[in-house]
Amino acid sequence: MDKGLWYVSLVLIVLGLALLAAGIALAALRREKQTLQGRADAAVTDLVVRESRSAGPEAFRCAVHPVLEFYAGGKLITLTYPR
Repeated sequence: MDKGLWYVSLVLIVLGLALLAAGIALAALRREKQTLQGRADAAVTDLVVRESRSAGPEAFRCAVHPVLEFYAGGKLITLTYPR
């Protein structure tokens, strides 16, 4: 076998093994993320207005965040979205 062709085949084999390992790792990550997902019916109980100076020292920006309540694991959870 020609030496150049041998190097090309070696590079392709290593690339194939790297892609196989990446595929297995991504499949495991996807499986893990799916087990952490859930669905809950929530009710908006309040709206919170927050001011931030992210636009500069002279400008104010107001944002409205909903307060959500839902049951998870038999407990009432209250959180402001986004956290």
